[in-house]
Amino acid sequence: NNGALVLNGNTVTTDTGSYRYTQPNGFDADCNGECIGNDTDLGWFDVVLGGPTSRAGARVGGSATSYAGIVDFFDMANNLLGSVNFGNNAGMVFVGWEDLSVGIGRVRFTDTASNGRILHLDDFRFEAANVVPLPGTLALAGLALLGMGFVRRSQKA
Repeated sequence: NNGALVLNGNTVTTDTGSYRYTQPNGFDADCNGECIGNDTDLGWFDVVLGGPTSRAGARVGGSATSYAGIVDFFDMANNLLGSVNFGNNAGMVFVGWEDLSVGIGRVRFTDTASNGRILHLDDFRFEAANVVPLPGTLALAGLALLGMGFVRRSQKA
């Protein structure tokens, strides 16, 4: 298949603009249901989320020996929040990230094993968040305390 894939308000793209899709065990990976694969060895998937999320992750990997990759998590402004390296001898592993401050806006799954195999992506999960930046929370708490002080003063008068 070619072009972007839109699922649940999230957009999935690949390095080549094309991807493979299969039902359970249609690839050489252990998919839990529907599974997609990129189209090249050493390729990548980008999942651009429809809005900031506090948690995101997926089962990723393949069946080739010495399978390895990296998952990068970005905020909505494309600033890198963090990365997770994964590697296994066979099968899929879950890789995820949590960010409660600014939220996750994009996730990139990259195949780093030059083994002639493609990267598989399954069970992408995310949790939408009401991200409240810490300075805003502190300002709100300060205003509440100030208001309580004024109420107490006016009751004494």
